[in-house]
Amino acid sequence: MEYLPKAFLIPIDENESYVRCLEFLNNLYPRKDHLTLILNYIEPSLAPVYKGTPATSSMREKKKDLLHERKGQTRWILDNAREKLIELGFSEELVQEHVQEKQVSFAHHSCRLADMKKVDAVVVSQSITSALEGFLKGNPTPEFLHHCLVSPIWFVEGKPQVERAVVCVGAENAALRAVDHAGFMLAETNVAVDLVHVTPKVSRLQHFSLDSKDWEKFLPNREAKTFMKESVRILTNGGIASERIRIVLLPGKKIADEVLAYARSQKAGIIVLGHSRPGGTWGFLKSSVTERILHSMRDLSVWVNQ
Repeated sequence: MEYLPKAFLIPIDENESYVRCLEFLNNLYPRKDHLTLILNYIEPSLAPVYKGTPATSSMREKKKDLLHERKGQTRWILDNAREKLIELGFSEELVQEHVQEKQVSFAHHSCRLADMKKVDAVVVSQSITSALEGFLKGNPTPEFLHHCLVSPIWFVEGKPQVERAVVCVGAENAALRAVDHAGFMLAETNVAVDLVHVTPKVSRLQHFSLDSKDWEKFLPNREAKTFMKESVRILTNGGIASERIRIVLLPGKKIADEVLAYARSQKAGIIVLGHSRPGGTWGFLKSSVTERILHSMRDLSVWVNQ
């Protein structure tokens, strides 16, 4: 069977926190001959005194030494990452490298490159920015969600399982974009897909196969029904067999808490979200479903599509 090509951007660092991302991709895609991986390393910038042409010969020599040292460190980091990819079975011919001196934030560089390369996802470890972006205190969410408006982001924490994905379906277009992304990325896998809607209209967890129409009477309004039906259509048209899909209704009002609890109970290692930027500003709301899920994720890959 021929699989559609897919491209991923992997931000890498000297601390090897990106290795979890590589392992996750390896588990998700046993066949790798159609996967392009772009290793993105952001070199630390030189001190301002070395910008341009230094005034003295001693400073010029010092700058030359610093650049040589940095080049060697960069080569070692890239070679190390490439070696790990080859050990996992990825094709060396499909591994690309991109190196850039840091000028803006780490996330900004990554998202800008992702848009240029038109990748299918940016795959980032939850801890990758802790050393590079101290002011974020290890939380890459605000910067990545601010800058990655085109490319979906896959946040990876721990060791996610790949047997089941939870796709959140709400009555908004961002949710349908997330469903479409999940359908494309999961069609070639064996991952089971749960289309999950949280509603106070049900008193207990309800599972429905696609053969059943009973789920419709539990959804609160016509709009919610329409979005769920469209989600089913997107997945089946995308090549996911109907027996791999379930419609799931969860009781409650706290969407993030219910979705996380359900994912844990079902041993689902993937949560797919459609994120809408709150209030037209990139300041991240504490009440955001996306933020709450990312803050509490353990052994999960959370895919965010905007």
